Amino acid sequence: SLNEFLNAFNEVTKSSGTWEDGLLSCKSLLTQKTLDETPEAEEIIEKFLFKGTFAVFHSKPGQGKSSLILSLLKKAIKEKTIKKFIYFDADNPLSVLKNRLGKLTETFGDKMIYHTHTMSSVNDLKNEMERLCTFKGQGKDVLIIVDTLGRFVDVMKDEQVKPFMDLGIRLRDNFGASIIFVHHSNKTEDSSENVIFRGSSIIHGD
Repeated sequence: SLNEFLNAFNEVTKSSGTWEDGLLSCKSLLTQKTLDETPEAEEIIEKFLFKGTFAVFHSKPGQGKSSLILSLLKKAIKEKTIKKFIYFDADNPLSVLKNRLGKLTETFGDKMIYHTHTMSSVNDLKNEMERLCTFKGQGKDVLIIVDTLGRFVDVMKDEQVKPFMDLGIRLRDNFGASIIFVHHSNKTEDSSENVIFRGSSIIHGD
């Protein structure tokens, strides 16, 4: 009968002891031993940028985000906290890149891998990011810059933003790189002169 079945099922599946008894066999349990065996976080830029992180840099247009990032890259390469960087640029024309990168190519040499939409399509840049995700752990000493988010997706649409943010997370978790997405905020400010964030809440949340 149904009652007999339910009684038998309950007998077989019921737990014995207390709720804590099964913790030792729980795979998700964080222990002090695990923490002790985990290496300390490595800094790319002291007290500012760490390996294995995914960050979004945002400000109003023309405030120097790209210049800041190039300065960070020069410092990180010089101090050997990264070995290479990969720059996915969907924002700047070749004339700007010539002015900005002309002398820097001599500084960075083969430590710089630069992809630009002026040489190919934005989709091709995305495909290259997807390709990198297949090389498990090989990007540990690589910093990836994506400039700017609004050129890759419509930042107001969750259905476009979420897959691309997930791609950034996979570049971090699968390829092993550190990631910076560059994002333009609104030109306007609130009453306290704070920059107003623009786009899907997914960007801000991540």
